[in-house]
Amino acid sequence: MKVLKYPVFWGVAATLLVVAFGFCVGMHQTCTEAAGCQSNFEKFLNSPPNEIGDTLAGFAGALAFVWIIVTVWLQSQELSEQRKVLSDQRDEFEKTNDNMIAQRFEVSFFEIISTLNGIVESIDLANNGQVTAKGRDCFRIYYERLVKKNDKFENTKDFDTINSEFWLQYGHEFGHYFRFLYNALRVVSESKQAEEKHGKLLRSMLSNHELLLIFYNCLHPNGENLLRYAVEFELFDNLPIDSLISQEHFKLVPIETFGNKFSDSGQP
Repeated sequence: MKVLKYPVFWGVAATLLVVAFGFCVGMHQTCTEAAGCQSNFEKFLNSPPNEIGDTLAGFAGALAFVWIIVTVWLQSQELSEQRKVLSDQRDEFEKTNDNMIAQRFEVSFFEIISTLNGIVESIDLANNGQVTAKGRDCFRIYYERLVKKNDKFENTKDFDTINSEFWLQYGHEFGHYFRFLYNALRVVSESKQAEEKHGKLLRSMLSNHELLLIFYNCLHPNGENLLRYAVEFELFDNLPIDSLISQEHFKLVPIETFGNKFSDSGQP
């Protein structure tokens, strides 16, 4: 009931009750042969001063006790309200803080995207001092070189050897790219503010030939750590399987690496 929330109301009610009780006691009459019938109130007025003082003190004490309870009750309500306000302020602060952290992550994430694009654009191929390819076009050319290397040595070397030789020859030209890509995926993976959309956006930036080179880099010992995030973020969900050097190569990595690309049978 709402009335229970108002201690002053109960204080007034208790005060009236005490007054009413005193009035009833005061109006009560006693009769004696000597003095006849007198009310307690008349006896009170005719009592010695010290008895009057004791009676008033007892009456005032009862009222004081009532209002001490009311005061404590009021203070308890005020403290409860203060705690609620503080709790609301804390919740609001936590929400604001979470929003600020999320906003900072968003800013950092798009800085990562921008930096990765900058690294890709900085990759170029030159012939006699003339730039012949730049940016993501380089991934296509380097992948074609890997395919040609395999075609040249497929009858004399196993593919692991060919792949290792390729990265030994050209890996330094992609070192910055792969190190940054690995750390970008690691940051998104470890951040509490990261959402599924961030992984999808990062994955959507990768071109087909970029994905192919990342795939074969994951088959190299130096790319084993990157394979972990390729699985987590399903980097090869859009991998052009038909463009693999061998259709059997997709079996060299965990099937979950390809996300939803394959059916339950695991076949392309």
